Amino acid sequence: MSERPARKTELAQLSVLVADASLGMAELLAAALKGVGVGRVTKTTGSDAALRALSSRKFDALIVDLTLGPLSATELTLKLRSSQGHNAHTPVVALGSSLSGPMISQALHAGATAMLTKPVSAETLRRRLVDLVRTPSEPTFEI
Repeated sequence: MSERPARKTELAQLSVLVADASLGMAELLAAALKGVGVGRVTKTTGSDAALRALSSRKFDALIVDLTLGPLSATELTLKLRSSQGHNAHTPVVALGSSLSGPMISQALHAGATAMLTKPVSAETLRRRLVDLVRTPSEPTFEI
């Protein structure tokens, strides 16, 4: 059975926060998301800016670099999951250049919903977002 293609309107309704240590990478990820039809993409650099954005409004998904700084993606996810805020249950996609078993385990234990290895294609991001929005409770990783 093949995946039902996401309608542009489904993606156009999403609001995604991208948090990366590098402004260039945040902009690249944001452009990829916009390119596949995501309606609203907010980009931040660093965990402090990400936390401010997360406290300001609800997002449908968070895409975060594992080495975000000063908090790691794992620490940011733990903080998010333990909060009572409107994003406490928002799906979190953690990105890393090289994912080890312990890294994956720690991030998933902290509450990350999915793990992806950089570089990541726009199509992979699109598929993962569609999966998470349709069935957010099943953690996944792709190396």
